[in-house]
Amino acid sequence: MTRPNIASLRRLGCAVLVVGSLLTAASATADSGGSPGSPVVHIRSLHVDSCCHQATARFSGTGGTPPLRYWCLVDDGAGHYCHSPLTLRHLRRGAHKLMIEAEDSTGLISTFWAIRRFRVK
Repeated sequence: MTRPNIASLRRLGCAVLVVGSLLTAASATADSGGSPGSPVVHIRSLHVDSCCHQATARFSGTGGTPPLRYWCLVDDGAGHYCHSPLTLRHLRRGAHKLMIEAEDSTGLISTFWAIRRFRVK
């Protein structure tokens, strides 16, 4: 099964993005390794500043045909294009989830989301 590109998912809204990420996670168990040459996102660090209710993530991508574009979701909300470093502001106290995927210049999308869970105290 092929996934629609990021622009198509963006037009359809965040509910489809959440379903898309679940479908990707389900296919990961059946196919270990993903598509050859597909981009991969690495979240290198995530610093949480609880007193200011914000977090800063640093990430990069490998594979695919440069340049890469990144699509970010926080707490399964609406997604948006993003870049590193990414500062998340106005976070409520409690658990959060950051998900990032990459798209290369040919439209190839990363097989798996990079996911980092964190907590604001």
